[in-house]
Amino acid sequence: VGVKTISNKAFYKAGLKSVELKEGLETIGAGAFAATPLETVVVPKSVKAIGAQAFYGCSRMRDFFISDHTEKLYKEVFGKYDSDDSSVFGKPSGIYVHTPTGSATEEYVKQYGGIYVVNDYNGSEG
Repeated sequence: VGVKTISNKAFYKAGLKSVELKEGLETIGAGAFAATPLETVVVPKSVKAIGAQAFYGCSRMRDFFISDHTEKLYKEVFGKYDSDDSSVFGKPSGIYVHTPTGSATEEYVKQYGGIYVVNDYNGSEG
């Protein structure tokens, strides 16, 4: 049996540059990967929810791949969007979110500047 939930702040400030999230994972908790140097994240199709500030302060984040199976993204997943602060814990910028057209994630990120939607991902690995 694989991991179904990554707990709140499980990897907060960990030195992770990459992580392989496996199919079967259902929830990424609040602040789970906050303040880590992750550059690319691929969210498995099995993930239904991503907690508040799960990737907050990941200043090196450039590519985030997520299928249309994720139904709920809580507040400030990538950072404090209404902030003028561009520090490591400030407003996210330069993040490309790869997701299918019409996904909940597309609707979520379209409202924030500095995060760009690229409709080129169908949820398969790679």
